[in-house]
Amino acid sequence: MLNAMFRCVDATVGMVLVLAALTAAAAGGGAGFASRKHENWGYNAPDWTMPVEGWTPLQPGEHPRLVFRKTDLPRLKQRAETPEGQVMIERLKKLLAGRFTLWHAAGNGLLYQLTGDKTFAEKAKQQVLDVIDKKVKDA
Repeated sequence: MLNAMFRCVDATVGMVLVLAALTAAAAGGGAGFASRKHENWGYNAPDWTMPVEGWTPLQPGEHPRLVFRKTDLPRLKQRAETPEGQVMIERLKKLLAGRFTLWHAAGNGLLYQLTGDKTFAEKAKQQVLDVIDKKVKDA
């Protein structure tokens, strides 16, 4: 049981690191949050409520948009082609070849977005359907 939990955590951490690294690189490094004195807490903290320079409002029906935006894809794909990006992509593929977790669909969806290979999209779709139909469980 503990072993399965570590594999699930490993897969989750791997996918989050891939997304974080590619997104940060595509965004030019830092998040660029402004700070202001918070009225309730009394200290300077990144303020997520302030307008973000260069932000484009969502377009009706725009997908993807949960973790990254359609406008981010060209830069993410470019970063995925670098030697560092290729290492991350191969690591993600290796994790997805392991024991199934509920994160597999998201990982395959990410690979589809980055590579355009519809095989990954079909895998992601089938994995979601299998979870809904209770044909598979998290590791």
